[in-house]
Amino acid sequence: MKIFITGGLARAGERPEDPEMTDDEIRGVVQAAEERNTYVVAHAGESMAIQQALRLGVRSFEHGYVMDQATVDAMAAKDVFYSPTLCVTRSESWMRAKGFEEASIQNCLAVSDRHLASAKLAIKAGIKMTNGTDYPPGDHVDGVPAALHELFLMHEAGLSTLKSLQSITSVAADLINQSENLGQIKEGFFGDFVAMRGNPLSDPRNLTEIDFVMQSGRVVENKL
Repeated sequence: MKIFITGGLARAGERPEDPEMTDDEIRGVVQAAEERNTYVVAHAGESMAIQQALRLGVRSFEHGYVMDQATVDAMAAKDVFYSPTLCVTRSESWMRAKGFEEASIQNCLAVSDRHLASAKLAIKAGIKMTNGTDYPPGDHVDGVPAALHELFLMHEAGLSTLKSLQSITSVAADLINQSENLGQIKEGFFGDFVAMRGNPLSDPRNLTEIDFVMQSGRVVENKL
């Protein structure tokens, strides 16, 4: 279940620093999710609201536009997940092509530096990182799919090559409680994976040239 615990960047006058939920509201959603064997993820713009939600049992956070050291340390200690969605504040060309309002574009550009600094703090703190875009993941941003654009941004922010790849595989599977079925090429796991001639561990941009696709154990593309 997803909740919005702060404002965002979509409208004129909206601020990620503005809280939007009380303790009782967050606590109630977390309890309802746990009763149904699921979890809560939060759209979260700033530190105070994130610490509030951490205390109340939220499992994963998106954006974190303005976070301080104490907050990322608390996130790491709680062993939660974080999806920085760096592409939200670094995709002006896509936003203009899609007809976003100027106020929204300027909001994103204005917080861009703080957003990157927050993500770097989170990476150094060792928080479990997942890849999220806030956009259709297959839409192209500056010539590559949004999901890859995000992966490259996370890598450039300091996330290791291995952890960048795990953000779309094993760590993502762990977040959604599917680590026994997804996220690895392993006997008994779902047979969905891609392959390419270039090693993405040497250069993540090798992911832009996919030569082989298997879905549900069936080959659907083979250029090898």
